Amino acid sequence: MRDISRTFDLKEEGEGGIGSKPIQKIAETIFLTWKAGRKELEKLNQEFANAQVERLNDFKKIGRYELLVDEIEADMDETLKTAKRLLDENRIIILFGVSMRRK
Repeated sequence: MRDISRTFDLKEEGEGGIGSKPIQKIAETIFLTWKAGRKELEKLNQEFANAQVERLNDFKKIGRYELLVDEIEADMDETLKTAKRLLDENRIIILFGVSMRRK
């Protein structure tokens, strides 16, 4: 509770009480912190996806086509996004996504 009190500059009870600062300001600070964290996570996910694409370059030439069969650590949405980044007119992509949330 002391860390939270310091973060939001809350007064101890008896010095105006915890309700001395508007709840709306506290909620706004929490929301902005969450939003910044979410943006950072999206940025890291994008960097991870770009690294996955760079790693996936072991195409086999079959006639006029290039074939890639590989596995990545990603959920279904990220696997699909990664496959689309690799897609080209003469490429066949078979990409298996292994979820990072295994139980």
